Amino acid sequence: MGKYDSLHHFFDQCTFPSNGPIHCAVSGGADSSALLILASMTGEELIAHHVDHGLRPNSSIESDRVARLANQVGAKFRSVALSLEKGPNLEARARSARFDALPNDVLTGHTADDQAETIILHLLRGGGPDALAGMGDEHHPIIKLRRADTESVCQIFEWTPVEDPTNEDPRFRRNRVRHEVLPLLNDVAERDVVPLLIRAGEIAEKDADLLEQLAQEIDVPDAAALATWIVNDLRGLLGGRSPADLPFTGKSIGELASLVEDGGVSRRAAKDVLARLIIEGGDPKDLVDSMGLRKVTDTHELSSVVKSVVDQWEEKAAEYRAGKSGLLGFFVGEVMKKTGGAADPEAAKSLLQDRLDN
Repeated sequence: MGKYDSLHHFFDQCTFPSNGPIHCAVSGGADSSALLILASMTGEELIAHHVDHGLRPNSSIESDRVARLANQVGAKFRSVALSLEKGPNLEARARSARFDALPNDVLTGHTADDQAETIILHLLRGGGPDALAGMGDEHHPIIKLRRADTESVCQIFEWTPVEDPTNEDPRFRRNRVRHEVLPLLNDVAERDVVPLLIRAGEIAEKDADLLEQLAQEIDVPDAAALATWIVNDLRGLLGGRSPADLPFTGKSIGELASLVEDGGVSRRAAKDVLARLIIEGGDPKDLVDSMGLRKVTDTHELSSVVKSVVDQWEEKAAEYRAGKSGLLGFFVGEVMKKTGGAADPEAAKSLLQDRLDN
């Protein structure tokens, strides 16, 4: 069995583009070396890009090693030398300068471990769903591999990667997350938390995608209500389906959210409408009316329901009047049942108090 035969397990987890040329950013470390090695298995034209930041002595030696690896895997090699001044925000400035020097479609060797670190860093900045989703796989084809996997790829390929001493430098926040925060979380959780963080990121990504797709046709005033609906109701009802498969538009769910916010339908009833929308689509207002879920606020209509409930539960009414005021919630629930959740709870409560107290 040759080197490449032993690498198929790792290659099958990657998402390399199907057309070349494929541009890879290669620092010489295990992750980027594995990226280049696995990319060579696509059979596409391959170009290795190395950026020398000029921050370490003998950095030119790293460039020579990357050139040698590129030669071994049949890739072209391009090197760029940068000149960065030491000072504040060095990590961010180096990253910015590096990507300015690379092609827009360059691929990087970020792994699942890098993804977990990124999610934590975004949490520390108070990021929303978009930020917590972490990195997509468009420019990160080995994002499903673990750091141990890239080391195995290099070992199988009989390649010794470059050891970057800056990866141990505690001045860089990512390094502290890597060497201090994640090990502590593993210890507290008594398990490897990287898969958990990845899963949380995937959920955040789905929330962000869903919000973006549905919000395209929604007025700004509806946005806050829509976000609440997506997080609390819609995502669970989707059952894993893509938002693109929904038989309604963002405008429809915005109208339903507005009905709830305006008091036209209860949240409980609106969830039933939402379930119908997901199955068959339609106009939310028409569905509310056809399902008889329009919130009942008319006191004359509600009074008859309240009277029937109190008459039905005479013994509990007597207990309420004897001092068990907590039973008021029971009576409100009964009114809601009789109206299929369409009654205005506050109006029902007020009418019940009037009848029970007299």
